[in-house]
Amino acid sequence: MAIMINYNKYHLLINRISMKKFQLIVFSFLIFSFSKLPAIDIAYDYAKFKYNEDSSRVEVYYSFFDNSLKYKKFDDSTLLMNMKFEATLTNSITKVSNKTKWVFPSYKKTHDTNTVYSLYGLQKFYLPKGEYQIEIIAYDQNNISNKSKWNEKVKINTYAEYSLQLSDLQMATVIENEENATRHWDEMYRKNQYFILPNPAAEYSGDYPTLNFYFETYNTANTDLINYNVIIEDAAKREFLRVPLDVMPASSDFGKPLSIPINILPTGVYYLRVQLMSKEENKLDEKVKKFFYFNKNMPPQVASNFTEDQLFEMSEFSTLKEDQLATEYRKSAIIANSNEISQWKKLTDLKAKQRFLYRFWRQRDPDPETLINEKRVEYDEFIKFANTYFTYGNFVEGWNTERGRILLKYGFPTQRDRFVEIDTDKAYEDWFYTEIQGGVHFYFVDVQGFGNYILVHSSAMNELKNPNWYKQYVKNEKSTDEY
Repeated sequence: MAIMINYNKYHLLINRISMKKFQLIVFSFLIFSFSKLPAIDIAYDYAKFKYNEDSSRVEVYYSFFDNSLKYKKFDDSTLLMNMKFEATLTNSITKVSNKTKWVFPSYKKTHDTNTVYSLYGLQKFYLPKGEYQIEIIAYDQNNISNKSKWNEKVKINTYAEYSLQLSDLQMATVIENEENATRHWDEMYRKNQYFILPNPAAEYSGDYPTLNFYFETYNTANTDLINYNVIIEDAAKREFLRVPLDVMPASSDFGKPLSIPINILPTGVYYLRVQLMSKEENKLDEKVKKFFYFNKNMPPQVASNFTEDQLFEMSEFSTLKEDQLATEYRKSAIIANSNEISQWKKLTDLKAKQRFLYRFWRQRDPDPETLINEKRVEYDEFIKFANTYFTYGNFVEGWNTERGRILLKYGFPTQRDRFVEIDTDKAYEDWFYTEIQGGVHFYFVDVQGFGNYILVHSSAMNELKNPNWYKQYVKNEKSTDEY
């Protein structure tokens, strides 16, 4: 069942990408008017809970906005969208894979088409001890070329029978007791007497914001009180708030939802730290989760308050894995100089590659005193735009097409003229930039007729030159012997 939350009520002015980088910048690209939907941008997260002494229940959470999906008529007053999910779980040692598929339906009234909703869901997996690679592919059943992919490595440990332990932390959007529930929640969100609606993006905002989260404690038999420290740290891991908590366990294994007011925090990145303590104040277990908070009354701290190491740890690059780094570099290399490309090729260490990409974008930040890198923000918007409008067939990386490369390198053109296919003449586009080298053109032709426009000629320096491009590619003038 799809859970729909009104965007205006719960998300204010922020979308998932903008919150992570504190972006409140709205881009209007009027010269690019299309009827295509935005690409699916799905926030994923997961948490592990005890299933038995040898296995865990892994809950994968996801959320996305429904304006990136295509609804079709279900009946006279209702529209329906089906999101299809395909998950592959591979044991990293045995290489044995298991596949799971499920459908996530969403209904909305025909008169409600202009309202944007946030959709939330979760899927449960039961896994024995081991290391796993989880890959999830999601796509819109009504527009199968609109898809996204998520990969994550998950390590499953056993739960010792006599040792106090914590589960992972589940960040939540809404926590409601079943007795006071404001709506009929799907049973998949139930944990004991509570309904826990996940917050996969780990973002919080609003006039009266609370940090909602849930965790479980195991093997508490014969224990009078359980002692915790709930700590909030800023991006530099400096303690901002500490709340000691004593809880009487309801059973040997029990869950605890918590809601902490966070309106005193300035806009920024934070860490939630939950510590399980002994009576002697020794730490028995600890779980940490990063979250993002937007406070419209308190802007983010300036970058000069942090060291370079702290700024690096706050950046998205500090958590990227090898495959993610490779992809990010391919995107960045489009605007890299020869020296930077040479440096990258010499790097083998994971941390060195993370640092390289951090510094690559830090050097291009037009205002290093802020925590927002406006150049990076703009580049990400170009990538999202290219992935939305320059895809063809099952090729999802629009930024890696010819038009995508030119967009990332030079930005949006001053003028874009598009010419449709007529008879035997191929469809083509003419992009004109007034501010580059006194005015330059880029010509792209849909040679195969599948929507893959390739660059065939440009008047810009160091770009492909072919003055005969129109006859060769658009008119396709060849002798009859060639057919």
